[in-house]
Amino acid sequence: MVRIRIKLRLSTVSGKAGTIYYQVSHKKEVKHITTNIRLLPEEWDGELGRVRKAVFSEEFRLSAVQRQLDHEFGQLRQLVESFESLFAVQGQAGITVWPLAGFESHFGGGENLF
Repeated sequence: MVRIRIKLRLSTVSGKAGTIYYQVSHKKEVKHITTNIRLLPEEWDGELGRVRKAVFSEEFRLSAVQRQLDHEFGQLRQLVESFESLFAVQGQAGITVWPLAGFESHFGGGENLF
């Protein structure tokens, strides 16, 4: 089973925005997919893995960020489900491949960690 979480990596510089990334776990192996989304810590709810309810002046920007995260999360979940169903059809015997091996990140992040 694959678990996907959305997290904020805080900036090392105090007061600067951190980077949102997806944490993908499978069989005790963890990978990170970095996005190009930058948020301040006060804009992120780490417990829920979502953008906090915004103050009025930032409402449009933050709701657009949350829509983007929801969309990308759905794409990632769909990709994982297709791998899981493919492995179920082929049988699990002998398959020790990370389900997202070779996956090219299109979420705007820099490096591809797969």
